[in-house]
Order: sequence, then C-alpha cells, then structure tokens
Amino acid sequence: MENTEPDMDEPATPIHNEEKFIIFISCIKQLITWCHCPECGSFDIISYHVVKGCLLTITISCRSCSSQVNCNSQRYIGGTPAGNILLSASILFAGATAEKVLCVLQNMSVAAISAHTFFRHQCHVVLPVVQRLWTTRQMWVLAALQAEKRNLVLGSNCSANSPGHSARFGSYTMVELHANAVIDIQLVQVNIYNFM
Repeated sequence: MENTEPDMDEPATPIHNEEKFIIFISCIKQLITWCHCPECGSFDIISYHVVKGCLLTITISCRSCSSQVNCNSQRYIGGTPAGNILLSASILFAGATAEKVLCVLQNMSVAAISAHTFFRHQCHVVLPVVQRLWTTRQMWVLAALQAEKRNLVLGSNCSANSPGHSARFGSYTMVELHANAVIDIQLVQVNIYNFM
C-alpha cells in the first residue's frame, strides 16, 4: 500500500526529538520568493497556504506549466500531523492544562490545535499508548518478581483527599518495597466509613 502523505520517510531522529521552531509567515513567504518550479524551472510561481492545527501546508503553483507541489511544515503520524499529536501529548505529560497552554499560543498568534482536538487526541491516541505501555511494564515487573522466587514485601496507599477538598475517588497504589516497583494502581470510589 502506497503512502498518500508527502515526506513520509522515517527521519534519522525520532519525531519527538527533532528540533522544532516558531516561524513567522512573512519569513516563509520571503523564502518562497527564491523557489522555482521543479518541473520547468520557471520562477513565475504563486503560492497559498492552509493551516490545520499547527501544521502549515504551502502549495506552490507554476503559472508556466501549471504544475503544483505541496510542502508540509511537519511529518505525519498515520494521517495526523505529528506536531498536533506531540502538542497534545506534551500538554498532558507536563501536567499543564490545555486551556492555559493554548491561550499562551493564541496570545502569540501561533497556530495550534483546539481544546476539542486536544481532548480527542488524549482519548484516542495518548491515553491508549500510556495504557499499553503501563500494561507491558506491569507484566514485565510481575514476571521479574516471580522469577526471583522470594517472598514479596508489599506496601500500599490510598490517596483520596487534598486538604480543603472532598473527593469521591482516590488512587490506590501498591508497591513492592524491596524492588521499589509499582505493582498496581487502581482508581477506587472513596467510602469515608472504610477509613474510619
């Protein structure tokens, strides 16, 4: 099956480690004035751009031979611009709120995803990957502990309330103390009578 997205070759550097920059549209337009048609070599070209989240796609059309070429500002992951997914993942992993990060970008007039897109990426892309990684890691830790054939020393804690707040749910964590390895984390409904 052939890729329909341009520039899909695997980069030498992983996408999340590749350097990224804020580029002004006036500088891009200035750079385009140096471009020529890849088909006929003519400098008689026109260009227009489309923005999708933080992806910039520039289409250059030749007036002489009518050929067109598209140039994307970022690679794709599947059919989604990589920068859009990386922005969603970075917001989540930094513990930031989408509203504040996107507001900062909007105040700078930097093209970005919407809050709706952030939550869609979180639900359908980022959290499933985190869950898959956690399940793999958990199975590896349990297999390693089982292979040691020793008695386990387990400790657990339920964190349900922050000072001044009332919570209905809490995080229950179990750790193997000698290996200092998290065995399991569960979200539990808090019943205040269980803690009295």
